[in-house]
Amino acid sequence: DVVTFYYNEARELSKLVAVGRPARFHQQVDETGKMQRARATRIEYLVPTDTMILLEDATLSEGGDRVSADRIVYDTLNGRLKAEVKPPAVAKGKDGAKKKPAKPKRRVRITITPDSSKKP
Repeated sequence: DVVTFYYNEARELSKLVAVGRPARFHQQVDETGKMQRARATRIEYLVPTDTMILLEDATLSEGGDRVSADRIVYDTLNGRLKAEVKPPAVAKGKDGAKKKPAKPKRRVRITITPDSSKKP
């Protein structure tokens, strides 16, 4: 719904932030020709480090491969990513003592499609 551009003191683009329901990004990968797609409530792109951060209900896919999590940090230059879920909030009991945290409601989900062009 909204994209905000941030510039450094030298007037160079330093960061992009897209917020939406959901925010979306896609591009064609040069080496493979596959489409790379990202979707999240908030997408941040940090220009100096070539890093894309997907926050809240995040999904990153390329071809048949797909990762979904609460937060995905993707190094676009090296093709590496880190996916994680939010830890559940720690509740307090009636006596004020912290309760044991509940298990996360979501999990990191990964789908990797085998390369059909290679022989087994």
